[in-house]
Amino acid sequence: MYSIYPPESNHNHDFNSYVVTIPNFLPEDELKKIEDNASDIKVEESTVSSNNQKSDYRTCEIRWFHPNENTEWLFQKMTGLLQEINGMHYLYNLSSWEPFQHTTYHGHNSGNFKSHLDETKVFNYTNMIRKLSFSIMLNDPSEYEGGDLKIWYGKMDSEGKPALKIDNLKAGTLVAFPSFLLHEVTPVTKGTRKSLVCWTLGPRWT
Repeated sequence: MYSIYPPESNHNHDFNSYVVTIPNFLPEDELKKIEDNASDIKVEESTVSSNNQKSDYRTCEIRWFHPNENTEWLFQKMTGLLQEINGMHYLYNLSSWEPFQHTTYHGHNSGNFKSHLDETKVFNYTNMIRKLSFSIMLNDPSEYEGGDLKIWYGKMDSEGKPALKIDNLKAGTLVAFPSFLLHEVTPVTKGTRKSLVCWTLGPRWT
């Protein structure tokens, strides 16, 4: 079977884990294509909740990637990955993508996203919820300080808390996890952190 996973990823994730990390999922040329596309999209201030309210719970800039001739390759690549990663790890009933979110956290205003769940009631009218979340690093950690991705799923972190700090988040690395897991991006204290966030939707849990 052809695998969309890079060869080195087979040694870097736990098949029994809720959290799957795939290094080098996006090569440099594809990262550049994403940034070129983002430069043509209007920046929006981040909001939270179904009412799209501004909140100090989240400080970042966002741009929305919708399926079009410039992003079709990216949606196709993510769909190929989704089919394999869902079959290997989750076996969730999934139906569609939300638009992808290009997210920028700046050090000058301590960009962050406090602990939260991606699973939401926003989509009540379709009876769909977010089931799988993906975070793809778009720039190298040498370009910023802070901005750690932490996911709570039962393991203990270095501070004795039940969280997993995702280490070695180099540019192009993809992290996948169920949308019902609590997670956060800690404050960026210097530089700029960029990521692409994607969510898949499916019928409500039964």
